[in-house]
Amino acid sequence: MNTGSYAVTHPPIDVDESIISKWQTLIDLAAGIIGIPTGLIMRVKDDDIEVFIFSRTDGNPYKVGDKEHLVGSGLYCEHVIRTRDSLHVPFAPEDPEWKDNPDIALNMNSYLGYPLIMPSGEVFGTICVLDKSERQFDDQTTRLMEQFRDLVESHLALDSAKSLLEEQDRQVRADIGLAHAYQKNFSPEVFSHGRFEAVSVYEPNFHLSGDFFSPFSLSDDKFGLVIGDVSSKGLSAALRAIAILTLCRNSADESISPEQMLSKLNQMFLNQEIELSRFCTMIYLNADSATGDVSYARAGHELPLWYHAASQEVTMLEEGGVPVGLVEGHQYQSRAIRLEPGDRLLIYSDGLTEASNQAGEMLGMDRLKQLMED
Repeated sequence: MNTGSYAVTHPPIDVDESIISKWQTLIDLAAGIIGIPTGLIMRVKDDDIEVFIFSRTDGNPYKVGDKEHLVGSGLYCEHVIRTRDSLHVPFAPEDPEWKDNPDIALNMNSYLGYPLIMPSGEVFGTICVLDKSERQFDDQTTRLMEQFRDLVESHLALDSAKSLLEEQDRQVRADIGLAHAYQKNFSPEVFSHGRFEAVSVYEPNFHLSGDFFSPFSLSDDKFGLVIGDVSSKGLSAALRAIAILTLCRNSADESISPEQMLSKLNQMFLNQEIELSRFCTMIYLNADSATGDVSYARAGHELPLWYHAASQEVTMLEEGGVPVGLVEGHQYQSRAIRLEPGDRLLIYSDGLTEASNQAGEMLGMDRLKQLMED
């Protein structure tokens, strides 16, 4: 009997309890239908082969966890695993190749077994039946065992697919968590710069969204701020939003006007220099904390609302251009305003005006303006 060296070592996979229950029923059926004392599903575990499932039949000498070092063991199952082929031994004591194998010591003298191959191509183990007496396993029995083998391998494939999906789900959740953390880092709840204070609320409908907001210092007296909404949702939208924020922050300089920033981003979208999105609505502004001057440019984004403390009125800032990424060579225009002490400038995404109360009524622009005036 050839027991030359071969590589089969691999850590055991975790088999779902529901599948183990099905295998127990299957191996009990195999032993009962064929009329033998022993049915087994064996598993390769590290360097060993062990009993994973055993038939609950009278006279079965094996139990779960019984194991032998695989290579060189001389077991029937070693041959099946090494050759990756079925084995039929009618009566081992009279077979020169098998008369000394260890299973004879347990009075297991006849054997029929098949390898169990995982989707990865690795050998999980074997499915086999053994008897004390001489058995010429007929064609009906071999076909039955082949059906049982195919069923076990289908369960292995399903379990492997489930494990892969669970791992992918864990990875996606980890990626979402990382992207969410990045978005939160870019969007501080409070940003103070001289006489200005920016307060933000970021509440995506889902864990992630394509809405983004970020203030950043340009100098001791000046800071920039960008808000926008990319044309997609979920993780892809969040990643694109992070990319746009990174571009803005890396490109920002107090010498770059808001219209120049939007024009630059518009051309990058159209040239597909980076896979950002189909288009993006944005507002980009520069503010001077010493004077209260604000210069801004709008690219299709929701209209900012300016609350004047002196008159207690709200003005809508309507000027602006098309979203970036839609029109080649579009010329964006900046507008300058001056905020006085007590003034407030509200910039927001469409999620604010589309927010609904318990009656299903959207907030809308008129209610939003009323809230600012109150």
